[in-house]
Formats: sequence, C-alpha cells, structure tokens
Amino acid sequence: MTMEARQSSYWDREKLYQLFKYTIYGLILVDVIFFMVEDFSASEHTFRNGVDLSNVGNAFSAFMDSVAWLILLMIFELETYTLEDDQLNDRRKLALNIGAVICYFFIILAFWGYCEKALMVYAFAETPITDLCVLIRPDLSQNVSLVLDLDEYVPLSLENCGTLVGQIYYQSDTFLYADQGVLDGLKKLVLIDIVNGLTWLVIVIVLQIEVYLQLRGHLSSVMYKLNSIIKIIAYGIIFLACLYWGYLGDLIGFWDAILWLLAFIFIELNIFQWRQEEEQESANL
Repeated sequence: MTMEARQSSYWDREKLYQLFKYTIYGLILVDVIFFMVEDFSASEHTFRNGVDLSNVGNAFSAFMDSVAWLILLMIFELETYTLEDDQLNDRRKLALNIGAVICYFFIILAFWGYCEKALMVYAFAETPITDLCVLIRPDLSQNVSLVLDLDEYVPLSLENCGTLVGQIYYQSDTFLYADQGVLDGLKKLVLIDIVNGLTWLVIVIVLQIEVYLQLRGHLSSVMYKLNSIIKIIAYGIIFLACLYWGYLGDLIGFWDAILWLLAFIFIELNIFQWRQEEEQESANL
C-alpha cells in the first residue's frame, strides 16, 4: 500500500469514527427530549399544585441532569478535540469554565432531586384499603394516581382500580398508590439513580482536573495513571448499574447509560490522543 493510500485509509476511518461519535451525541439529545416529556408528564401527578423553585430539582431531575451533562459533554469535546491549544485563549477558557460551573450547579441540583425522589418513594406506607375502586368518586378520584414505574403514573379509573395485587401502599403527600411489587422496584431504581449520580460526579471531577492540568502542561504521568485507575473503577460501577437497569427491565435507563458510557469513552480517547501529541511534540524539541 502506498503512502497516499495509507493516508486515504486513515482519513476514511477517522471520518467514520467522527460520524459514529456525533451520532451517539445526537442519540443522547433524543434521550434528553424523552426525559423532558417524561418529567413534565410525571410532575402532573407528583406536584398537583404546581412546581416552584423549592421542588424544581425533584420535578425535573432527569431532564435537568441530562441537559446539564450534555452541555458539559460538549464543553469537554471543545476542550479536548475541537479547539486547538492555541485557540483556547483566556477569554474562551473563561467562557468554557463559566459554562462548566453552571452545568455543575444543575447537575448537583438534579442529584439532590434524585435524593428527594428516593425519600418520596421510601415514604410510601401501608393502607388499610384493599380495593381502590372505593376511591372512584367525583370529589377524589381525579387526584389519585397509580404508580406503574419510576416517573410513570396513570390516573385512577374504573379500568385500572382493581389491578393492584396484595398489600397496597400510598404516598400521602401525592395521593399515589402502588402494590408491593411496584414499590420494591421503585426502591431499587431510586437507589441505583443515586449511586449512578454520585459515580458520574467522581468521573467528571477527575476529568476536569485532567483537562485543567493538561491545558497548563502540568499533567504528570503519575497523576494521569492515578486518575485512570479511579476512572476505570468508576466506569466499572456505571457499567454494573447499566446491567442492573437492564436486569430490572428499565430499558430506557439501560440504553441511556450505554450512550453516556460511549460518549465519555470518546472524551477519554480525546485526552489520550491529546496527551500523545503533547508528548510527541516534547520529544521532537
């Protein structure tokens, strides 16, 4: 194979890689839209009196979290791939840093929302009612909802009032009702959301440190290896959470976790390539 053929083959692979990468980013955007619709729909059942600043993190946690992470992902993409080092002047660095800080604020707010949602789930209590059909009254039934899954509810009706099996549980603040099987599933899902959120915070803090040091030429081999070990463990936890979502039948959670893992693998590859280029330039001096 000639040198020109090798170069052509390399660029063809590079184009396919970039196409695949931005396709993943596009699919994450689709997920963001899905979570927006889901959160707004769920808030009609969990916050019947409306959403205010005190509970916005709880009401729209998944949507807010996804938007903030997507913007942060784009910031990392700009820093580690799109912009050359000489293009990252002080003004652009400041703009990107301000954007990242805003994203971190909403990510932490969304994480607090996950914690509040977990408290709401664990606040379900047994009810002496054995047949929810007795609640079908004009003055009451329009305020009562059945829990089908996390963030998935339906208004109580004659068609579904007899679908709950065994002991029935209710949430007094939101007039939500669920049976034992659904409630057990909810408890597992809210806990995995918290573990997932905490782990991603660890990953992004380590990444931010790496990018900060790399931009200033202070990322030593020891620090890079230490950060890599921390991230491998964290990505392993995320992967286990992904498998657990699949095991629980939460296909949306499984699919979304796979997309985010792939997206941050791209960022890791960007940093690896960036570091190799820096080392090559240093060796040529």
